[in-house]
Amino acid sequence: MMNKLLNEKKRSKKGFTLVELVIVIVIIGILSGIGVIAFNSVTDNANEATFRANHKTVVSAVIAAIANNNGFVPTGIKDEMSNYIQNTDGLRGLEALVGNPQGAEYDVDPYGVVTSKWTSASGEVKELIYNPTTTVSTVTTDP
Repeated sequence: MMNKLLNEKKRSKKGFTLVELVIVIVIIGILSGIGVIAFNSVTDNANEATFRANHKTVVSAVIAAIANNNGFVPTGIKDEMSNYIQNTDGLRGLEALVGNPQGAEYDVDPYGVVTSKWTSASGEVKELIYNPTTTVSTVTTDP
């Protein structure tokens, strides 16, 4: 009888049961899934902040070009951007936007209207439009 009790105590201290190991693996899987979702959200927010900052840079360049042209939109304003936007690699104009999120597009039409579009990782299309005649930026998003 005593031998039987000692054997049971020895067996229980050997290690974890299969059920305990499966539960731990499931919990680790759930936590890592939550971490990946949070990381994707943070990355998307950082890309959107970069997109908005680049849009602001282009708008500032348009405002400076118009101010240097006595309040009128200069002819060939898109080419004029190279005078106002430059990065450390020597790129000039709209191509010089540092940290440009993938899929982001920036455009300046002949009237100085800046249109910026970006598709987030979730597939949401965000568009920022700046019109120098109204000095108002509008935001549109499509699902």
